[in-house]
Amino acid sequence: MKRAKEFWPVWLVSSIAAMWRLYLSTRYAGWEESDYGNLAMVRGVWDSGFTHFDMNHMPGYYAVAAAFLAFTDNTVIAAKGASMLGGVASAGLATLIMQRMAGVVPALLCGLLLVFQPEFALYASSSLREPLYAAFLLSVLICLLEGRPGLGGLFGALAFSVRFEAPLALALLGALLWFSKGRKACFRFAAPVLAAM
Repeated sequence: MKRAKEFWPVWLVSSIAAMWRLYLSTRYAGWEESDYGNLAMVRGVWDSGFTHFDMNHMPGYYAVAAAFLAFTDNTVIAAKGASMLGGVASAGLATLIMQRMAGVVPALLCGLLLVFQPEFALYASSSLREPLYAAFLLSVLICLLEGRPGLGGLFGALAFSVRFEAPLALALLGALLWFSKGRKACFRFAAPVLAAM
């Protein structure tokens, strides 16, 4: 019970983030032309039974968004749902990292700023891939902070499934891990990412 109580800043920030992004998603038509292209690709993944993905983009976001179509027939809601899931998770995870590094008050300040930061909020209120990518990368950081490089590598592989450039950030983290924790930890981190690549 005590361990659950220490997460209250994360739950508070996540709840406010969810409400704000839900509000924005009903009033915001989209960020750019890729919002609309993403809708078509999400529908294509669902209609193909998850067997066809556009080869110009990584499949992770489209698979998650298409999975939302199991609960609604509305592609806009499904695609925004996947982005919102990533955006809310990102706000909560950033709050958790800040709480571990600096305490409750800085965590709340960081989290609330992220809730209302316009670009961060609007990306998660439209059908874009970046919020899910950010959630996976922040999960990598938490795993590495907690000394779980293998699990961090799995989240790194998921980040790569969403965006091609993930290995650039992950390579830097792997190098840092090599010098701080040793070769074994680095290999445990790198193995899932290399397998995904």
